[in-house]
Amino acid sequence: LNCEAAALRVVAEVPRRRQSRNRRRMVEGHSVHRVARGLRQRLVGRRLKASSPNGRFTEGAELIDGQEFRAVEAIGKNLFAFFGGQHKGDQTVVHVHFGMAGVWAIFALAAGEAVPDPPPTT
Repeated sequence: LNCEAAALRVVAEVPRRRQSRNRRRMVEGHSVHRVARGLRQRLVGRRLKASSPNGRFTEGAELIDGQEFRAVEAIGKNLFAFFGGQHKGDQTVVHVHFGMAGVWAIFALAAGEAVPDPPPTT
């Protein structure tokens, strides 16, 4: 799935004491690798909630909603997130190309706390 220029909201429930809102602007490839490392450390192994607030990634969000975040890889300005099954053939892969700019936001929420609305997309 290619979600270039689409909004994707991914939520993981983590303890409140680790609450943060990390937003990283991405322009250079090394920044994408930094984001991948952060996602790997904080989200791999968790089951995530996914939605498409602007409706442009509804089908993809449904495929990964409730699935375990298995792995993430960065190649240049491309990020590949693997969800679902234990074997590569059983997984859904989300491909994100950041182009000139992009944002990944991780929200550590208490149970029942609302996710902030994403910024508008073009």
